[in-house]
Amino acid sequence: NFGEESAFGVLDNLLRGAGIYYVGDVEGEDAAYVQLTNTGNSFSQIVVNKLGHLFVEDMDAEKTALNNANLTVAACGEATLNGGAAWTLTNTLNVKEGGALAISAGGAENVFNFKGTNQSVNGTLLLTDALLTLGGQTDSNGAANAGVLANATLNAGEGSAVHIATGDKAQNLIGLALNGGDLVILVSGI
Repeated sequence: NFGEESAFGVLDNLLRGAGIYYVGDVEGEDAAYVQLTNTGNSFSQIVVNKLGHLFVEDMDAEKTALNNANLTVAACGEATLNGGAAWTLTNTLNVKEGGALAISAGGAENVFNFKGTNQSVNGTLLLTDALLTLGGQTDSNGAANAGVLANATLNAGEGSAVHIATGDKAQNLIGLALNGGDLVILVSGI
């Protein structure tokens, strides 16, 4: 075990290379709570296994502890990516069914977006302290967000706002839960 729910283990080591780093074991027998802090990291992939928990702050910064690594979150795993201002997740992303991705941007006035390319969330997006738009015209941020979340459950938590925009395609989610967040339906595309 590394870290615990109330106190993540801080991993400030420099992570480099083309290999895969794992948080938690494949069998899911031992929980792991890992916070990455070194912004000099340059590794290709990290997988959050069952009972694994990854935590990265300052995602709105130019360099982050995740940098350009591909992120995979397995069933019963969770990755928390926090920013203090508006930011876009550009990493290749695969959140599998039963996995969770927690996102924040420091307040409901701060926009969070997915890049959309090579990204999918088939589990749950836990949104707090961020503004997320779904839908809008093709090639808009909202359309990219809707594409990434088409097979996801969106949990709009405290301090979050979700804007639903009209656009070229339907905005689909597997599920939507409002747990302190706001939902705004817009009449025209953004």
